[in-house]
Amino acid sequence: MNPPEPPQGFFLSVNMKALDEPDAARSRTPEILSGFPETTAVFSTPGIYKYTVVVSLIAKSSCGGVKADTILNGEVLIDVKP
Repeated sequence: MNPPEPPQGFFLSVNMKALDEPDAARSRTPEILSGFPETTAVFSTPGIYKYTVVVSLIAKSSCGGVKADTILNGEVLIDVKP
């Protein structure tokens, strides 16, 4: 992000969703702690995982609603070795 911090009154939302994962991992969901500037994912089953990552800039509007703009929407491959 440029600048590296969200503007005052804004915050970032980071979401990860599995698109593909090893068959053996389907019963053991990875532990994902999303956040900014760092998101942590802990996998217990080796294999190649494919995730979509969506980062949104969030602001509360003056009328009690929320405004969101997606600033990143991409896919990532994660290779977990035994």
